[in-house]
Amino acid sequence: MRVTTFFYIIIANNALRVHEKIRYVGAVTGTPD
Repeated sequence: MRVTTFFYIIIANNALRVHEKIRYVGAVTGTPD
């Protein structure tokens, strides 16, 4: 199914962005990863 693959890519992309935001906030506030 092409649709499910497309959704998996979107979910993975969003998860990566959220992880980057968490790492950025952690770096700014000084909390470890």
